[in-house]
Amino acid sequence: MKVLTDYQNACNAIIIKFEKKHGYEFSGWVADEIGGIAEFINQYYFSMNEIAFDLQHKVKKGLIFEWQDKVVNEELKMNFKNYAKYGEIK
Repeated sequence: MKVLTDYQNACNAIIIKFEKKHGYEFSGWVADEIGGIAEFINQYYFSMNEIAFDLQHKVKKGLIFEWQDKVVNEELKMNFKNYAKYGEIK
């Protein structure tokens, strides 16, 4: 179906923009599900919603990676959207 192909192409185009913004290499889609969870440098995992939020709201470069480090290492219990808003207030 053309609409599904268009969706997949759009998701991949968004990933390219995200890669260029942050300088981290895209490793692939988890379980090969385009538009699901994107993996970067075999270490970071983001949903398309988190990636889209980062790009749409011009969140500071690297903040999404900082957030995920804190979620994993410090057991931070805050979604990216709220973390980005808090980070902008600092």
